[in-house]
Amino acid sequence: MRPPDYREQRIIADLPVTLRTLRPEDRAIEEAFVRALSPTSRYLRFHNALPALTPEMTERFLNLDYPDQMALIASVPDDDGERQIAVARWARAGGEIAADLGIAVADDWQGKGLGTALLKRLLELAATAGIEQITANVLYENQRMRALARDLGFHLASRQDDPHTLLLIRSAGDHG
Repeated sequence: MRPPDYREQRIIADLPVTLRTLRPEDRAIEEAFVRALSPTSRYLRFHNALPALTPEMTERFLNLDYPDQMALIASVPDDDGERQIAVARWARAGGEIAADLGIAVADDWQGKGLGTALLKRLLELAATAGIEQITANVLYENQRMRALARDLGFHLASRQDDPHTLLLIRSAGDHG
């Protein structure tokens, strides 16, 4: 099922930012966003040195099967129409109560509250979609994501199978 068409205008860092549902026609801005991330940001998001999305990843990320998958992007106006500056998404196996979370913010937008705004909205939408728990695997060195997760009420747990990764866990309906 196609996800709901969510759209909200925010002022972040004194600039107008649109938070909205990622759509299949966003291929170009989604691919450009990932390519523009620094190697460190791509590594922290994807846990490897991925230089760009593979065609398979692009298809999976753009063709959302709601309510099991949802993605919100943040964008700003630019000369080509809009530039994506962040994305947050969940994905769960059909019928499961828990969903996996992923988020990435453009390097020049990190530390400005954009990740917090996007993730708060995504968590609210997850709760309305019947998701009871959100989890994320985060590299231990990803200090910004760990701080964001703590601020939003996630519990951080060590993973026995991978000492370099933490598991973040939060009930979807919690208010962080």
